[in-house]
Amino acid sequence: MKETLNQLFETMLAKTESRSLQWHEVDEGIFRASLGMGLVRISRVDSLGQIGTFEQGSDSPESIHIAITDHSGKLVEDLYYSHRDPAYQVVNALHTAARRSALNSHGLIKDMLKSLG
Repeated sequence: MKETLNQLFETMLAKTESRSLQWHEVDEGIFRASLGMGLVRISRVDSLGQIGTFEQGSDSPESIHIAITDHSGKLVEDLYYSHRDPAYQVVNALHTAARRSALNSHGLIKDMLKSLG
């Protein structure tokens, strides 16, 4: 199962980076994508379970939380990846790509450049 999940996250990262997978912000710091018969939610959480974006090097160690549900909302997988986990690099990159997709950072930055002439 772990190998299948890693493959899913690596594929989602590639599809998000190529802009063929779209993410939506469902609450501050929580991003969701619809895939086939399921939904994937991703967020950063601190050691106290608080959701948000934390500064690198802060005193609050963070994990990446990924919840996989069916379309009715039933939780199928509930996963936490700490910075010590071998998959952390991929899920951390997936979180960053999901945030950029949901918030359209590429479009915003292109517009900012355009406004400078």
